[in-house]
Amino acid sequence: MAAGNLVKKIGGDIMGYLFLMELEFLHGRDKLNAPVVTLLSGQDAESREKELPLGQTKESAEEANQSVQDAGGAAASKQP
Repeated sequence: MAAGNLVKKIGGDIMGYLFLMELEFLHGRDKLNAPVVTLLSGQDAESREKELPLGQTKESAEEANQSVQDAGGAAASKQP
């Protein structure tokens, strides 16, 4: 909303808003006066825990703690 206000202040028109994630239980979409597009949306706390708890990853703790050099690929082997 603050970004939209700044755009309006300098004479711009708001065509819409794009967000990476929307937390639907906060009802932020209702406060905006233009179309909203989101890539991911979250529900209330109960359903969020059932679907994908925050902080859960596909990697094991060991894999998640590897440095970029240890992860392999061209950067790790210093290939172009």
